[in-house]
Amino acid sequence: MVHEWMDKALCKELPAELFFSNYPMDSTREAKKACNLCAVRLECLEYALERPDMVGVFGGTTETDRRKLRRMRREQSAEKQGKRRSEEHTSELQSLRHLVC
Repeated sequence: MVHEWMDKALCKELPAELFFSNYPMDSTREAKKACNLCAVRLECLEYALERPDMVGVFGGTTETDRRKLRRMRREQSAEKQGKRRSEEHTSELQSLRHLVC
């Protein structure tokens, strides 16, 4: 599936090898620099975050970077869920307080 933002991606004008290294020790510095100059970096990053099987540099991140970002998002989501449940529980207890007193 091709998204409109992909037509605006700077990487289309650069060699693919820059973003898809064959060697784990290859530096991703140049690819990340290119991504940081790209107008659609955030769209690209979101696209890659939604697809865990993607390899290479996308949105200025490597696979390892994206795994960390996904983990952070899951943790933040869990914290928000826990906080929301705690607030609901507190509210429920406060509403029941009049029955006890």
